[in-house]
Amino acid sequence: MWTKFYNHSNDHPLFSYAVGDQSRGILSWVANTPRSSYYMMNIDGHNLYRLNYPLRLNKWYHSCQSWNGRTGEWQIWVNDERVGRGFNNRVSGLPVLFTEHLTTRWKNSRP
Repeated sequence: MWTKFYNHSNDHPLFSYAVGDQSRGILSWVANTPRSSYYMMNIDGHNLYRLNYPLRLNKWYHSCQSWNGRTGEWQIWVNDERVGRGFNNRVSGLPVLFTEHLTTRWKNSRP
């Protein structure tokens, strides 16, 4: 996912998925404090990680976050570099239900 941040005063949601009226099954965002920015991921109410990363304003970043529901392993890559990897046993084997294919279509994107 490509992102560019213009302020550090608010949190910035990156991805959210929920089925029907259920709470968010998957949530990925950048959390900000007055001194730091953190990549975060939450699966079914459990925070997988809070990874400090020096995000600069007005600069493009390419990031990829993954989670293996069977093993609980997570990884995060920023600008072609793996910046975090770990395991969260609280969410291993936790099912996240998908009722349809996930697609993202940005303005001016090609089908």
